[in-house]
Amino acid sequence: MVSDAHVGLIAAIEATMAGAVWQRCRVHFMRNALARVPKGQAEMVAAAIRTIFAQPTGEDVREHAEVVAATLERQFPAVAELLRAAKADITAFADFPHAHWRKVWSTNPLERLNKEIKRRTDVVGIFPNDQALFAFIDSLAKPCPGPNGGTPKTPEVQGLGRSTTARGPGGGLHAARP
Repeated sequence: MVSDAHVGLIAAIEATMAGAVWQRCRVHFMRNALARVPKGQAEMVAAAIRTIFAQPTGEDVREHAEVVAATLERQFPAVAELLRAAKADITAFADFPHAHWRKVWSTNPLERLNKEIKRRTDVVGIFPNDQALFAFIDSLAKPCPGPNGGTPKTPEVQGLGRSTTARGPGGGLHAARP
């Protein structure tokens, strides 16, 4: 699960999704970190933090988070403290296969999907019933074929418990594990 560091949301995830991995969105974290830095220094601090996410292995990601914190410590102690406190939260993505990192380290893909659902439902306007709306949203959420046809744009989801849409009692849509 990827989100910002909203305490209530984190508590809800822990209470309802036992065993789920929580990843703090790197974009939201960056905003929190840059709020502690003078505007003139923000790009330098942002570049240093981005290097954490450019490491090739999960172990390197975690080690580099400490290197960046140590580098920023003297000039920006509040950022170094935030980075150390959030290290486990912002590096949880590193436990997944490298091909999935871009999908799980930020809420941007989810926010993009939500924006597209809103845009398309605004175009349609009125749906005859809830099922029609859910079927429409479900069709938008499925992976799209790539430019050459059959290959999805998203990386192959292996070992991540891929969800598929299924019909529940009464015909409602819900997520089911294959």
